[in-house]
Amino acid sequence: MLAPWSELLRFRYGSFAANFLYGEGIEGLKKASIWWRDIWSVGGASEANWFSNNVSNIIGDGKVVGFWKEKWIGSEPLRAAFPTLYVKSSQQDDCIADMGKWENDSWSWNLSWTATLSVEETAAAGELLLILEEIKPCMDVVDRRKWIPQAAGSFSVQSSYTVMQNLFVMDDIDINTERELKKLWLNDVPSKVSIFGWRLLLEKLPTQEALYRKGIITNRHDRWMGINFIQFEAGWHHFNLFGKIAK
Repeated sequence: MLAPWSELLRFRYGSFAANFLYGEGIEGLKKASIWWRDIWSVGGASEANWFSNNVSNIIGDGKVVGFWKEKWIGSEPLRAAFPTLYVKSSQQDDCIADMGKWENDSWSWNLSWTATLSVEETAAAGELLLILEEIKPCMDVVDRRKWIPQAAGSFSVQSSYTVMQNLFVMDDIDINTERELKKLWLNDVPSKVSIFGWRLLLEKLPTQEALYRKGIITNRHDRWMGINFIQFEAGWHHFNLFGKIAK
């Protein structure tokens, strides 16, 4: 029997939470496939972390959600709210269930440290325990993730698209480009050719001119030149003109 895709991906790249909720898979990207790097980058730091910022956790037995690294109290993970305590914690990777114990149906928190806390850190630890005082896991309920944009808490492509629409400013597309884009997707060509054409028409290719406009290339003489080597050219115009020369 074949293992589910989720188990194969977890075995190869680590847990969902580590990769997409608190970004610990970044070191492994150097050896990962292009496919996985593309998936990993969606909603990440380069896109304002829109995915992780819209995921919260509803605590059950505490066996899934990370105590320090995941967002389950307030609007940020505890390691962000109490960074000095996180550095000295001996339980940095532990889930909530491992941060305390049950005794006669009563839950008590047990935080341990790798070094003696300073006066300020001791005060911060006291503050943290006050926050935790009224919180305890539920033994008979499993942890679950909640997709904040949906009232029901379930992830959907439509809701994530709405999130991105609200987050990013969409460029206006002129009517001629829009017409050509519609024609492009009707062509019977390999998908990678269609994607290349789509990026070309929308000026999304990493051309010399595009890199210059983004400030990655700063020498104006490295920009793409027109056929007369006087005027700077957009990407689609460059391909069009030099395609005619090649003929």
